[in-house]
Amino acid sequence: MSEQNAQITADLANKILSNPIVINNGDTGKFQIPVDRIASWIKMETDLEKGTISFDIDKAAVANYLNAEVPKRLNHEMTTQEDIINNSGQVLLTLKKGVNGVKVKDCGPVIDQVYGALMDSQPATIQVPADITKIRRQADQTADAAGG
Repeated sequence: MSEQNAQITADLANKILSNPIVINNGDTGKFQIPVDRIASWIKMETDLEKGTISFDIDKAAVANYLNAEVPKRLNHEMTTQEDIINNSGQVLLTLKKGVNGVKVKDCGPVIDQVYGALMDSQPATIQVPADITKIRRQADQTADAAGG
């Protein structure tokens, strides 16, 4: 096995690790796949007879991780926003900030896109298919300061 072949393979593997892979839910949620996790998916293969070293990405490990982590990190319940409004309907104060609800639908397309980005040694920002429930607003009316 040549040192040059080993160095080229190591450089390619390091290039994969230097490119961020970010998953978002189409709303405000996102996370970057940790580099150590990506490193665990790179499987080095040595063929002593041919004198070669190469690597592959463990797609099953990518799928297992994404199927477990994407919903856990990107799903959340809708929270109703609570506002104090005046007689004109103008928001005076937000007592509790609302948050859209997000429910991840299918990680399949994300798995393929992450795998493809890794194999191409490219950074990627990937949006997971998700249902988004818009926040509801609950308004408590108060008298205008001038009107009493």
